[in-house]
Amino acid sequence: MKDRLFWKLFFGDGSKVTDEEVEYFQANPEEIDEFTAPLNIHRFFLTFGACIGIVFVGVSKLLKFQYPKLFSSPAVQEFVVDIIFEIGVSFIGASVTAYLLVVLLKEQQNSTKKWRSQLRKRIKKLNKEKKP
Repeated sequence: MKDRLFWKLFFGDGSKVTDEEVEYFQANPEEIDEFTAPLNIHRFFLTFGACIGIVFVGVSKLLKFQYPKLFSSPAVQEFVVDIIFEIGVSFIGASVTAYLLVVLLKEQQNSTKKWRSQLRKRIKKLNKEKKP
């Protein structure tokens, strides 16, 4: 259920609530506030981005060392190789940075989840004490 809901929210119109979703979250109301994309989905996209970066870096090295006479002038070749290399490095750097941010976000969400739970317990306790 969670995976289907994630894909619906990611690619489709998440503003429409289905009867199936209502039934699921009626049985599991604590998961409404906790619903986010699974970390595995983030890892997939970040790994994909890092792999694309590695491919770009590899292509730049291939062009530089295997095909030195591919371009009309050494300056054009160096420019093209540098651009392809920098794109690859950018993909790798962005993927690593985003992954670290996802890990930190997950940690913060877990901390906030515990805080909300404790807050709800204390409020419930105070409400019980106020009632005669």
